[in-house]
Amino acid sequence: MPFALVIMDRYVEKYLTNNNIERYSPDYMIMGYDTQPIAQKDIIAALYRFDYTARPQVIKKEWNGEYYRIIEYFENNKGIVRLLNTSYNLHGYPLVSDVDGALWVFDNSGLEYICN
Repeated sequence: MPFALVIMDRYVEKYLTNNNIERYSPDYMIMGYDTQPIAQKDIIAALYRFDYTARPQVIKKEWNGEYYRIIEYFENNKGIVRLLNTSYNLHGYPLVSDVDGALWVFDNSGLEYICN
């Protein structure tokens, strides 16, 4: 599976086609979206290779200001407005939704470090 796309909310129209973030906000990489041709060129590693859909995480400043500032840093200093992201789960298991799940994935993943 590809990595997931993470973008700031102001770039939704540029990269996604069937978006309605007011009604269905893609905050957690759990919904699939069709992509614009530019996404298929610029961020191919974040798209499913069979149909070029994305499972994005759209970051809103008022919802996740710290993460938004990280992406803004890349935009302002590197000219990059989209990053690769991935969910925190093991293949075949649901996304982590609580502390116990996070620790279980950590214990069973081979990761060396975890932080919050």
